[in-house]
Amino acid sequence: MPSPYRVKRKAPKRREKLRIEQLEARCVMDGAGFVPAPAFGSTVLLDSAVEADFAGIDGSHLLSIAPYNLQAVQPKPYQIDPNDDRAYIDAGTGVQSLDPLANDHLLSETALSPRIDSFAAPDYVGQITLSADGRRLLFEPAENYQGAFSLTYTVRYGDGEDDTVSGSFQVQVAPQFLAVENWFAVAAGSVEPTRLDVLANDPLLKPFAYARESHYRETNQEVALNVVGASQGSAGGSISISSDGKSVEYLPAEGFVGDETFTYTAEATGGSRQTATVTVHVAEPVADPAGVSRFASEGEFQQFVIDRAVAQYASQFGRYHSDYLAYPYLWNGSAQLSDIVLYDAAMTRVASTNSGLDRSETNVQVAGVDEADIVETDGRYLYTFSDGQLAIVDLVDPAAPRLVSLTEFDSQFNAMYLLGDRVTLLRTGSPYASAEVVVLDVSDRGAPSVVQRTEIDGVIADSRAIGDRIHLVVNRSFKLPPLERVLISEGAAAEPAGATQLLHPMQLVLTDAYFSPIYQGSPSVWRNETLEEYVDRVRDSIAQTTLPSFRTFGADGELVASGLLTDPSAVHKPLAGAKAIVSLVTLDVGDDAPGPVAPATSFVADTNTEVYVSADSAYLFSYDAVADETTIYKLTLAEDGSAPLAATGVVAGRLLNQFSADEHDGMLRVVTTATVTQKSMTGWGGWRMQTRQENNLLVLGQRGNRLGVVGEVTNLAPGETLKSVRFMGERAYVVTFRVTDPLFSIDLSDPVMPEVRGVLVIPGFSDYLHPVGEDYLIGIGRNATNVSGSGAPLQLTLFNVADLDHPFVVAQINLDHRMGSASEAWIDHHAVAYFAQSGVLAVPVSWTEKINSGGVWKMFNHSAVETFHVAFDDAGGATLEQTGAIVHDQATPTNSWVVKDAASAPRRAVRIGESLITVSNNAVYVHNLNSPDEQLGEIYIGRPAWNDSFTLVEDSGANPLDVLANDRPGADGQVLSIDSVTQPASGGVVAIAGDGRSLVFTPADDFTGQATFSYTVLDAVRGQQTASVSVYVQNTPDAPTAVDDAIRVAAGAGATVLQLRQNDVNVDPDFSGWGYFVDDSQYALGIATIDICYCGIYPALPVQQVSGLKITSVGPTSHDGRVSIDLSGRVVYTPAPGFEGVETFTYTVMNSSGLSSTATVTMTVGDPPADGPQFFLTPQRSRGCAAPVEAFAAVSEGPLRFMRLDEALGPEAFGHSKPVGGSTTQSQEAAEGPSVDQADDFRMAHDRAFASLGSDLTTFLPGSRGRSRL
Repeated sequence: MPSPYRVKRKAPKRREKLRIEQLEARCVMDGAGFVPAPAFGSTVLLDSAVEADFAGIDGSHLLSIAPYNLQAVQPKPYQIDPNDDRAYIDAGTGVQSLDPLANDHLLSETALSPRIDSFAAPDYVGQITLSADGRRLLFEPAENYQGAFSLTYTVRYGDGEDDTVSGSFQVQVAPQFLAVENWFAVAAGSVEPTRLDVLANDPLLKPFAYARESHYRETNQEVALNVVGASQGSAGGSISISSDGKSVEYLPAEGFVGDETFTYTAEATGGSRQTATVTVHVAEPVADPAGVSRFASEGEFQQFVIDRAVAQYASQFGRYHSDYLAYPYLWNGSAQLSDIVLYDAAMTRVASTNSGLDRSETNVQVAGVDEADIVETDGRYLYTFSDGQLAIVDLVDPAAPRLVSLTEFDSQFNAMYLLGDRVTLLRTGSPYASAEVVVLDVSDRGAPSVVQRTEIDGVIADSRAIGDRIHLVVNRSFKLPPLERVLISEGAAAEPAGATQLLHPMQLVLTDAYFSPIYQGSPSVWRNETLEEYVDRVRDSIAQTTLPSFRTFGADGELVASGLLTDPSAVHKPLAGAKAIVSLVTLDVGDDAPGPVAPATSFVADTNTEVYVSADSAYLFSYDAVADETTIYKLTLAEDGSAPLAATGVVAGRLLNQFSADEHDGMLRVVTTATVTQKSMTGWGGWRMQTRQENNLLVLGQRGNRLGVVGEVTNLAPGETLKSVRFMGERAYVVTFRVTDPLFSIDLSDPVMPEVRGVLVIPGFSDYLHPVGEDYLIGIGRNATNVSGSGAPLQLTLFNVADLDHPFVVAQINLDHRMGSASEAWIDHHAVAYFAQSGVLAVPVSWTEKINSGGVWKMFNHSAVETFHVAFDDAGGATLEQTGAIVHDQATPTNSWVVKDAASAPRRAVRIGESLITVSNNAVYVHNLNSPDEQLGEIYIGRPAWNDSFTLVEDSGANPLDVLANDRPGADGQVLSIDSVTQPASGGVVAIAGDGRSLVFTPADDFTGQATFSYTVLDAVRGQQTASVSVYVQNTPDAPTAVDDAIRVAAGAGATVLQLRQNDVNVDPDFSGWGYFVDDSQYALGIATIDICYCGIYPALPVQQVSGLKITSVGPTSHDGRVSIDLSGRVVYTPAPGFEGVETFTYTVMNSSGLSSTATVTMTVGDPPADGPQFFLTPQRSRGCAAPVEAFAAVSEGPLRFMRLDEALGPEAFGHSKPVGGSTTQSQEAAEGPSVDQADDFRMAHDRAFASLGSDLTTFLPGSRGRSRL
């Protein structure tokens, strides 16, 4: 007798979950007894469509409820504890005993002693048998098996059918360590053995992430490695194991020079062993003049990279894993093909050239050392970027600037150099894409031509130019060859239920879609290659694939030079972090010689790299965040284009930016910020670790090949954050911020004894310090009260620093009215323009303005180049005043937050003669240099055609679209005309209006949704320019059309679910679905839309969410049959007992717009007349029950519209005169068995009807997973 139960509840709620606790032997529901199963341990859900009473036998706790979910729980006497039910097994150690029952619980006495009744695991993992006592499993892993798998098992504790419980056990098989091959260099002629640390690169492996420590205590033991064996050498060398067993001692044979190999065997705690090969390179040692060792040979570099690969893949070598296959299925919604635009490599138009005028230069750190920027000028022409294109503007007439040419490229470039008549463009690249350098000949400004294009593996971290030579600092992260895998067994995919298959799965690739993989069928089993297989495969090529290479293409696009930037034996070994290969690459853009001038100087270093370049030397500062130290590499810029390493040094901390370093009289000065950790005792006797930042100024001198500190100022501004640094000859200025916000003036006249001479406390801080003569500094920063300075307005400060002991503020300007201001000058000094002859300072600023308009707060975008004037008098005094603001864009109001228009924000200011030119991504403005409020001219250089969107209403006829309203003038200043227009894939047609200045769009009948197309305009300089148009057609509510149905059921049939909506018509949008973006990468079809059938996709959901029509009511029947709407929104019909004949009733459907329609259903109860073939869909697993339904078809090209076969092909295609289902009424044959809404596999039971079709159609069957080709 099961334990009694009681129902506990609060206030009654519909669909509430109740927990039944022990009380009485049974409960009563409308007088019917409910008794749980004897071993009941799961959830039972009881639904009642009518109110019912629940009560105990004693009559207490009387409940009146609507439909309820009742959860009845009675624990079983044996309970499996899944926590830590795992085992970690060392590979290669033989049979292991698994104890899944060790952590389970016995809650009460059981009829039988618990034992394992059955178990299952993948076949490929090895052999598993049951122990004699039935409580353990004996597992012998398959040879070379490594991986993790789930073992399921069932425990029996009684003789009853339900006296079992099931669980799973996670097993992981992996080696404790890997023995990795080694490479060592030993000096030829050695007379004493050399100790070889062969275990240094042998990793100890931890369990996989989810295989935590279990009740197997041996997983907690310490694992140690020892060398237990070594073979004889291949060249007669002496090899022995050291006394501590941790290394091998090697002595080459007398007179031997070359490579000798031998093997060693390592043993781990627990007894597992592995063997690896050692290569010893015996040769005369070669000392590097810079004191930084290089790799002795390609073999040593190979070993270095292999060790990195082992560190990355150690836990993956040889591991088994499984993958499930899946068909390309799309859930309900729509798909859209991308619009693919192809660009020419260089498209230009022609104009004239002329001589240059007096002009400004790029703001650089060191005179004579140029830096790349986004704007250049030669005194007449301006060179800048516009949407990734190189734009050249003629400014010979300030009042009429002229766009001379726009050159398009496949790549987006980040910076440029102007060196004579050549412009060099730089694309910085990424870890996954090469950097690019393109040299253009611009002697004909109207038709720039490509001289050469060079691709370089890696990222251009920084660059400098001296003369015609450009020096690039390139970071290349280690590109390790990926693991390959071997197929062990191929799985099979099962089609997921309730999805619609794509017609062209190889053409349509989902790029941003709602897609959940369905793991059905059997998985494929794969094995990753082992360490030995990996090394054998990549050994000969790993150096070539890891080292950066270059490829240079000539003017015709043909490859003219390629190769590694440097030889493996020329790479310097790491001194600090080793995350990448850092190279200094030199290109001469003044001649046509392809590729780098000389082999690059390369280091294994960190990617956090700062660069300082003087006229003769280049310094690379590589910061190691783990050690909190910076390695300094000093390179000499030689006449032949090489840059040999001259010296190295290491300092604590990191540099803020390039201005934290400077070279003066052969001395290197740097300012660093180091993190200092202090240990102190607390008041209760414990220890406390505290960290603080410490700023230090260091002077380093070169002694031989070492850079060492000769003078220093330490602990500068304790607790303050370094914000800016500027070196000026024998002086340095440092700004910190947090508490006192000081400006420090430091005397460096004696490099051995640098001294802080002056401290000036100022509000806010300066992000950048710009020298003005020898006695003044301009600080550009923020009037901030927090360290980040976020939201603080722009602040400009003019400092007088003539007296090192007493610096003072001459003037300070705060743009406090610029709410939420920001300036590119804070992070990029190239944005600062100071023209000394006229005393004009220009700084770009952006900000927002908040205005209350009628109770609604609106945010306005603004951006401008703020101009200032610095003046000096004869007495040495100075003034700073604001003189104007040059605005490029109009304020853009929004009702919510700000949407910034980055393209129109001015970023740079340059001077040509007496003109001040400000430049944004899409415009160039010319103003009077001495009167910035006076505009002289402007030219638009952005794209003229801008995207449009319009909103129309359904069935609105022809609609004019003024797509040119937001477009910009062409190069000649005139409004452009529309040259061509594409047609939308669906939704309507579009045409060019007669005047060529607008489009006319006519929505298709009953169409609602989005239609997308594009139009082009033709510009004299830019060529064809394209913009897209999106037309949103809003729904005008249309009533659905409910179509009469004729259905037959067998005499005496019980309740039958009727499919009444399949022939109903609904032109309004369906209920909610998803949208998809699909890229047709193979055919580049442009914009197209595919409509996916909603019918039968989610049978488990209420039908109205799928079909778009909801049945709201059903009328009475004419002969006492019962008709109702079930919980899924379907109509259920039950004929009266004994009734045969015809009866009718009505039903009403409503669509998403709330409009409705009514139709009549004619039910024939009894045998149907035999009048022609019928079509049946038979569930494959339904014991042969059949239910004919109406078939749908879709043409496989173009927009997919679903229709009935008889409508698409005509009655004659079926070989009989009566249409299937008719054109206005639905014919269904309902039989006992599953409804056609059921999520099951269906196939056609009558194939003859389709024999004569022979067309390329796809049949979508409502409720079906599959499809049939006709």
